[in-house]
Amino acid sequence: MSSASRAPIAAAILATGAFTFLAFRLPFEALTALAAEHGVDPDVGRMFAILVDGGAVVGTVGVVAAKHAGRPVATYWATVVAFAAVSLAFNVAHSDGILLGVAIAVVPPVTQLVATELLVRKLPAADIDAVAVDAAASPLALLGLSRRRRGTTRRRRRPGGCPSPRTGACPGRPASNQRPRPSTRR
Repeated sequence: MSSASRAPIAAAILATGAFTFLAFRLPFEALTALAAEHGVDPDVGRMFAILVDGGAVVGTVGVVAAKHAGRPVATYWATVVAFAAVSLAFNVAHSDGILLGVAIAVVPPVTQLVATELLVRKLPAADIDAVAVDAAASPLALLGLSRRRRGTTRRRRRPGGCPSPRTGACPGRPASNQRPRPSTRR
């Protein structure tokens, strides 16, 4: 990959990192205050805020790393979506209840989800021969909003239409430049 084609991906990674940090930092005070309102010690309340928003950060790193390595990303997306939903629920609970307050509470977790999704779509496929794409490879699929059906996989096809990672031929079918061996069985 040339340095010119890496620049947009590097910018997307930096932007997603910044959005993830902001999605962690902005609701931190709200989560800490919400914990304090319910009798949690202030030091423990800070740990609570770190756990809630830190889970989404860990999931985001996992999505990007798994995508880059060509591994399934559904588990990491489930982590991101679950922790973002918990953060969103707590942020809304701590808001003043009017439309503007709820909108302010919703923006950080939703922005993190959108930024992560766009980054993962921008990343090139891993440098492996055949990559199974997880049916639940995005938060849209986890929420049932994806057009792809659950349980299906896509593989890059090899010459001749077979997905064999080593030979390019289909199992049980000779490669195009070889003749079938005569059978010795009678």
